[in-house]
Amino acid sequence: MSILGSLYWKMRNSSYLNTFKKIDDILRKILGPHYQTTINKLKRRIRCGSINKASFNMKNGDYTFQDLIWNYDEKSPLLENYQPKVSVIVPNYNHEPYLRERLDSIYHQTYKNFEVILLDDCSKDNSRAVLEEYSKKYSDNTKTLFNEENTGIVFKQWKKGIEAATGELIWIAESDDYCEENFLEIMVEKFKYESVNLAFARSVFMTNGTETWNTEEYMYNIPGFQWNKPFTMSSHLMVSQAFVIKNLIPNVSSAVFRKPEILPEELDELCSSMKLSSDWIFYLWLMRGGCVSYTNETTNYYRIHENSTSLNVQATSRYYKEYEMVSEYVARNYDVDTTVFERIEKDLLMHYKDISKKEDTETVKENYRVDFLKEIAKKRNLNVIMACFSLQSGGGETYPLYLANELYRQGVTVTVLDFHLEKTQKDIRELLTKGIPIVRMKKSDDIGNILTHLGADVIHSHHASIDEMLGQWIGSNEFKTKQVITLHGMYEALWADARKALIDTVMKSCSHFAYIADKNLEVFKDNGVEDFTKFEKVPNGLPLIETHPIDREELHIGKDAFVFCLVSRGIPEKGWAEGIEAVTRARESSGKDIHLVIIGDGEMKKKLEKSAPTYVHFTGIRKNVRDYFAMSDMGFLPTRFQGESYPLVVIESLQCGKPVLATDIAEVRTQLTDRQGNLAGDLFTLKDGALDLNELVEKIIKYASNQEEYHMVQQRCKVASEKFDISGIARRYLEMYENCNSSAE
Repeated sequence: MSILGSLYWKMRNSSYLNTFKKIDDILRKILGPHYQTTINKLKRRIRCGSINKASFNMKNGDYTFQDLIWNYDEKSPLLENYQPKVSVIVPNYNHEPYLRERLDSIYHQTYKNFEVILLDDCSKDNSRAVLEEYSKKYSDNTKTLFNEENTGIVFKQWKKGIEAATGELIWIAESDDYCEENFLEIMVEKFKYESVNLAFARSVFMTNGTETWNTEEYMYNIPGFQWNKPFTMSSHLMVSQAFVIKNLIPNVSSAVFRKPEILPEELDELCSSMKLSSDWIFYLWLMRGGCVSYTNETTNYYRIHENSTSLNVQATSRYYKEYEMVSEYVARNYDVDTTVFERIEKDLLMHYKDISKKEDTETVKENYRVDFLKEIAKKRNLNVIMACFSLQSGGGETYPLYLANELYRQGVTVTVLDFHLEKTQKDIRELLTKGIPIVRMKKSDDIGNILTHLGADVIHSHHASIDEMLGQWIGSNEFKTKQVITLHGMYEALWADARKALIDTVMKSCSHFAYIADKNLEVFKDNGVEDFTKFEKVPNGLPLIETHPIDREELHIGKDAFVFCLVSRGIPEKGWAEGIEAVTRARESSGKDIHLVIIGDGEMKKKLEKSAPTYVHFTGIRKNVRDYFAMSDMGFLPTRFQGESYPLVVIESLQCGKPVLATDIAEVRTQLTDRQGNLAGDLFTLKDGALDLNELVEKIIKYASNQEEYHMVQQRCKVASEKFDISGIARRYLEMYENCNSSAE
């Protein structure tokens, strides 16, 4: 059943439609009257799975520590021999007595792929001489960044180091601490799981060279957690069960995290305004949407100074105000039981009495306002999961990544859930902004656990197979998670029986549909759907990025040649063969030096590449497709694919200032039309589902031979592309997510 289930869901997508039909026919013949029963068992397997674990009631305490442990994703095959560069940031201020022990513990690490960034915030002692000594001794992997004026703000130094870092992982190693020599070797291993954004190790607290405390003792008021062995936990559960109560990472030297691509100004301002808890806020920001890993397999030694700032601040009202600032951040960004703020207030009152020796409660209550925090929690930001069929080329596969990037840029907590039903492509994986966690799902039975552990408010899917799989879960179980589906055109490509089963499922489970082409609605109408209040038309969009045109000489193309660029999957319906034939005939008829660059992979590449003429250039999959559009004269889309709706490649070409010659199909005409109703390119028609090669040849010759015609359509690209602003589109989706959740309350 497991093998059959895996095959069933892998093949049930438009890329493998013909193969799936053949397999389905074979199954019908083999199973006969038992066919439908078998398929229903597959669906029940997806609906039920490990539902008992998925539905444990945390608010009522009906769970064990083992239930909290995260174990639902696989290591990425791209990280099989994972040896990432680690940037070790050493922020120093007046720690000359401890620097040599600190630096020796770094440079003597058993893990060797690291750089060291030595910072100094204008120390008054002899620190710089020590730092410069080590910089010269280890000059091959060390650089120094010294301030000429003291900032007095710890987070500013951290940010400076992070921005200068070139590593994939960051370790902020405080200048007065030290660690075991296997620290990095142990910590790096945790990041083979792309869901892990942050990892931290066991700490021992040292005062005057003597151990005074350790992690196990520090966590005394976090009952139920087991700190005597390594574990990984979703950030949602880690925060709601423990991290909201206290900063579980008492010292940044014990932590390693992925380098974020974005450090928002709001975070900088918030952390820079705090004296004691900026690190706590920073961890809470780093870990959003992903997982946190803890290990006791290595130890960090944290030096406590009797006159430390933190000890002094705890006797002032600032300490309690900063505690409120942390709780406010949690309330805005994490789904927690708000009674936890009452517990924190009680702990703070006890702490204040112990440290001040006073019975007064006003200092705490005026600065830590429980009612205020509960009101903030009512307006909590949503936790969004972007579900992907796989990390590979294709509009329905790459668009979720672009949308996730923009939502993340706008401050949304977002996770990418990769069903990896096809092989991961490295170039596509790299489209995702650093800092967004990826869960590479082990098996479909874990869907319920993943939604629960991640605290998902919304799961947004973009592929028919995934829509149905999620629909089976959400429609059959009680989850707070709402399903949103973007219709990219795949439903139209399914055959009638599969389409009906799919639509019956998602109409029950999905809270809101976004469609990108009017034709997306026809299949729903044909299957009896009459109420379209849950449907909203939302166009695709892409971010504007800087392009670096490919040098034509790399492809042996002359500077005066007219170049068309075709980007798509290599399936017959995308028109690769017809495109090559049309270019060939246009060259012969016009005598013009016309070239065709084809970017993508698949069966047609294997079939056509060896016999292709020299003016046809196959590049395979490329991450930087816009650089190829920028090098070319015109985008080219000779598609007859039934599932075509709102092709991203049209947007990419226009954003590069290049008009598009395309099939008049789905929403392509709308995409190419500027505000005056003119086309930023040209269209050709399908006749009985096939390309009219004569018309296509004429269009190719028209633009390759007539500079005036070409420049006229090229000048329209900028205006036509303005409607694809992804920032506005992401805001529309965010409003959709919020409406889904508000309507359910």
